[in-house]
Amino acid sequence: MSKGRRVRSRFLYVQCNHCNNKQVIFGCAKTKVNCLACNTPLLISTGGKALLTKNPVTKLPNAHILEILDRSL
Repeated sequence: MSKGRRVRSRFLYVQCNHCNNKQVIFGCAKTKVNCLACNTPLLISTGGKALLTKNPVTKLPNAHILEILDRSL
């Protein structure tokens, strides 16, 4: 293992703004991620890091990040 290598992907602890459900999601998801409780889309894939989806009417994100989970080495 090389010493200069860094992990760039993270797990995110997010809360849905529609139903206040909290769940852990992967920050580099390759597919669309929906809320487990209300099925609202939370993340969309961009080919790299995923983006939080926005409500088309209010232009506000459908979820907000509560914590970035980092594994301790």
